[in-house]
Amino acid sequence: MTAYGDLPVPYTEIPYYAQLALGAISAAHERGYLLMVMPSSLSPWMWLNTPMDGVIHVDPRADDPVRSLLRERGVPMVCDGRPPQPHWGDVWVDIDYDAGLRLLLDHLTEAGARRIALSQPLHDNEYPHLIGRAYAS
Repeated sequence: MTAYGDLPVPYTEIPYYAQLALGAISAAHERGYLLMVMPSSLSPWMWLNTPMDGVIHVDPRADDPVRSLLRERGVPMVCDGRPPQPHWGDVWVDIDYDAGLRLLLDHLTEAGARRIALSQPLHDNEYPHLIGRAYAS
């Protein structure tokens, strides 16, 4: 899971990330695999030397060093959503941001909201760009 800034983010306390991790762990166990949840803030040495068959890379950043290290090692990875600068052969599970945001905005409008603002994080993964385009449309 990608880290932003100097402070560690307690991802397991954020419902989306907790459900994503638990769902992935459950699916791995059902297939006889062990899944470890590791923060990308580990030292590059750990990413270069930890034995792994594959990685689910959550919220990769454009300049994410983990992505580069895994690519160098030839470790297969899949991302949750489109990577910021996809390379040939990258794999991701896409998210329909347009439909999701439309449902959210419709719900808020039906509840009486008339001037709905968008507040987004400032970081370099693809999420803010995709949500911004969906909001504008």
